[in-house]
Amino acid sequence: YEISKINNYLVNCGSSIKSVINNCNFIGDSSKLGSSFFTSATKTSIVSLNEEIPSRNLLPLHHTTRIYNKPLTYVFEIKRKGTHLINESR
Repeated sequence: YEISKINNYLVNCGSSIKSVINNCNFIGDSSKLGSSFFTSATKTSIVSLNEEIPSRNLLPLHHTTRIYNKPLTYVFEIKRKGTHLINESR
């Protein structure tokens, strides 16, 4: 499927760096830009793989995650009205 460039927020949860997959830039939500997307009433934890050489079968998006036990809110500016999808990769 084609990703729209207008309302396009690709987030790499728990990462402080950008990941590029299939020419799509996923912004780390621990980076300065990425952290502006979410708010949490409590501290969140970040878990990273402990492998020095991560599996080649594992996309960079799956090297980190953000763990929280209270509600966490992501807020995105929507520039075009219409239907929008949110996909949570597991």
